[in-house]
Amino acid sequence: MIIYLSGRETDDLLMVLEGVEGVVVKRSAERKKRKYFEKGARKDSMGAVSAKVFISGEIAAEARDIVVEGVRVKQVEVVIKGEGDAETVFAGPNDERGQLQALADLLV
Repeated sequence: MIIYLSGRETDDLLMVLEGVEGVVVKRSAERKKRKYFEKGARKDSMGAVSAKVFISGEIAAEARDIVVEGVRVKQVEVVIKGEGDAETVFAGPNDERGQLQALADLLV
């Protein structure tokens, strides 16, 4: 499964996902720019991080829980591409139980 993450607090979520076996994170060039800004620029002047996250089936439950929790509490956006051009977007922080369950169901 491939999901797309972006947003101001995406970097925090990506660092956790990078530690999960079976998850591969491909960061955008924005990550390289952030390293430059981390040397003294204001946080609000940094661009949002984005990445493609590849999740293998063996660890889907662990990765799913991390992504759902990230959407619940962090300023992130998750885009899940479906058949053809269809896509589903979830944005956080979002504590709505129905939305979080729908996200978890799509990530199975």
